[in-house]
Amino acid sequence: MEFDDAVIGSGPNGLTAAAALARAGRRVVVFEADATYGGGARTDEAFGRGIRRDVCAAVHPTGYRSPAFADLGLTERGVHWLVPELSVVHGFGPGHALSLPRGTEERHAELGPDAHRWDRLIGWAGTSPGLVDDVFALPARPQRPAAAARFAAAA
Repeated sequence: MEFDDAVIGSGPNGLTAAAALARAGRRVVVFEADATYGGGARTDEAFGRGIRRDVCAAVHPTGYRSPAFADLGLTERGVHWLVPELSVVHGFGPGHALSLPRGTEERHAELGPDAHRWDRLIGWAGTSPGLVDDVFALPARPQRPAAAARFAAAA
């Protein structure tokens, strides 16, 4: 079989590009070096102990708002985003790690005296209407420049 286009990598970006090309009538083949699809956004068993981990994937809070993903109609096809109890766990050596739980009380307990800084940055960004949409805006001109500037200053 002949193909018009080859996409290297089956991560979210590769699969989205392949889908866009196919929808445009192109014959597409996707090549993946790993035994499973998904690129860095897949889960596998780590260390052979039944421990599941995300491979390269962490903190994808805006993926579900991506216009490219929305165009694919994934929700209508039964694909749903899962939000874990711990969105991030970062190891700092044996016996030391930092996690970011979803729950406010748990997150504040984990972050300790820095919790207010996290809330100031992420809390504000999460409640600012349209900020995530502006991140994906094309061309890169925010529709709400004042909100984008406040977020940039807080970051």
